[in-house]
Amino acid sequence: MLLVVALALVVGATAWALGGRPATAASESPAAGATLRIGWTADPDNLSPFTGVETATAEVLYLTYDRLFGFGLDGKPIPQLATELPTKENGGISADGLTWTVHIRPGAKWQDGQPLTAADVAFTYNLILDNKLTSYLQAVKDIKHAEAVDDTTVRFTMSAPKADMLYVVVYVLPEHIWGKVKISTLERSSANKLPIVGSGPFQVTYYKRGDYTKLVRNPDYWGNDVPGWGRPKVDAIIFQAYTNPDTMGQDLRTGAVDAAQGVPSAQFSGLQDESGIEAIDYNFFNWDYVDFNCYDGEESGGNPVLRDPAFRVALDYAIDRQRIVDLVYGGRAKPGYTMINADTWRDPDFHWQPPEGTLRAFDPEKAKQLLDAAGYRDADGDGVREDKQGKPITLRLWALAESTSTQGEGKLLAGWFEDLGLKIRFEVVDNGVASDAMYAWKGDSPAPDYDMILWFWDGYYDPGSTLQCFTTSQIGWWNEVYWSNAEYDQLCEQQGQELDPQTRAEQIWRMQEVMYAENPQNVLTYFDYLQAVNTEKWEGWTPYYGEGGPVFYNGMAQSYLNVGPKVAAAGEASDGGGSTGTVVAIVVAVAVVAVAVLWWALRARRKDRAEED
Repeated sequence: MLLVVALALVVGATAWALGGRPATAASESPAAGATLRIGWTADPDNLSPFTGVETATAEVLYLTYDRLFGFGLDGKPIPQLATELPTKENGGISADGLTWTVHIRPGAKWQDGQPLTAADVAFTYNLILDNKLTSYLQAVKDIKHAEAVDDTTVRFTMSAPKADMLYVVVYVLPEHIWGKVKISTLERSSANKLPIVGSGPFQVTYYKRGDYTKLVRNPDYWGNDVPGWGRPKVDAIIFQAYTNPDTMGQDLRTGAVDAAQGVPSAQFSGLQDESGIEAIDYNFFNWDYVDFNCYDGEESGGNPVLRDPAFRVALDYAIDRQRIVDLVYGGRAKPGYTMINADTWRDPDFHWQPPEGTLRAFDPEKAKQLLDAAGYRDADGDGVREDKQGKPITLRLWALAESTSTQGEGKLLAGWFEDLGLKIRFEVVDNGVASDAMYAWKGDSPAPDYDMILWFWDGYYDPGSTLQCFTTSQIGWWNEVYWSNAEYDQLCEQQGQELDPQTRAEQIWRMQEVMYAENPQNVLTYFDYLQAVNTEKWEGWTPYYGEGGPVFYNGMAQSYLNVGPKVAAAGEASDGGGSTGTVVAIVVAVAVVAVAVLWWALRARRKDRAEED
């Protein structure tokens, strides 16, 4: 009997292997409704819509909460919770621009099943306005009040025309949850109870910094049957945090993750040639930079020399941007000088380029001369310059443990600054350590405790909204350099109310010029993000902002909605890409097991006969 079973195992295994493996086999293409796994090297700092600052945080929140207006694949505004874009022609904007009437989608629900109404929209905006919540003040600037006219209509009363109303990022929050939170804790706590209740296509069910973030599909998503949005094709998304980008790249190759953001430059070229993987390099409103702690408050922990624009400008002449482009980014970047990249914010192009004679080209000798002229000399001849009180200048320079590019830049900058006669304490720190030091508070006062931090930024879809972050009112929040300039603030006020695109562009150009002159944030490059996705098992990856643009990690939901398990073409083998070699290996393995069973059975029979004799 055992011999028959053993032979049956071999025959059955052969027939199973040749006939196709079950859809649940580990090496198969993902089944419908599968989990999409994405690796990244900079995970969320927290998931509170009031205190989270990282791009990764925004990526998760964009999928969790809705805004009144979202963005299309071209970066232009489209209706999200709103049913249409308000205009003067359709009656959504009054003739004087001071009243906006927005209709929201009937039947929308929160992820706990409660109805989402215009009252929630009005609550969210008034919560910010009435309590002057700093992290959103620039977004709601020139809005006086929001009123729910009925369940699907909200009316905004403005103090002045608002040029960026369609672009602002204000997550609509459920009043029945956030109305119970103490106002005093909103901008002091990073807590957001799981599962997070939003109205977006996915809901956060797990989050642990340094581990992973999990979102599950929202079955009651209002956009399931709405053109331009649509029903998600995956049941869940897992964002896996990596401290080592090389490990992440290898996991993409083996299939442990399906996509990766922040691929190391050294691996990127190889991934471009890899079958079944699409490697994408792109610039998308992003730049890298050195933040100088300019804060002159009593609680500042920064070196006072960094409050002097003359000192900061001198340092800029010591930086060889082209060398950074070549050595750190392998040519996948461009030298940068202001926060608004060329040919990204466009129609018109809002980028301002420092003209000849103003642009600070690499010139270490000029940097030394400017430091001397500003009173920062090496008076005692020990090789280290002193400040104006005669104290040797020692500066902390931090790079991020999660970013190999900032580490490469840091090594270069440390050497260049030391050549100027400055003592540099270069250190690689965790993203959280840097963020905590940058946004530290003592009681009700900001207390930033850093000197220089290498970081990178992703701007908003509106250039004015991006530059608003560096106004005086944002000190302690988005204004991470704690810099203040009256002309810059005034220009920001003007551009926010200017409806003529060309006039607004001129104001935004001047804002960049003012900031460049004082150099509180030393922009280094417009680098390319490097991401890669699995195209063998997944389809529907949707590029933004033109062909070759990013397919995720950009603050828009469309690609996450469109991507799904790849459907086998007609006539294609249903073994999920398995090779003949794999089939043979399975047959051989089962045959070996069967032979072993047969050998054991025959041995047992011989033993029984011996005992009978």
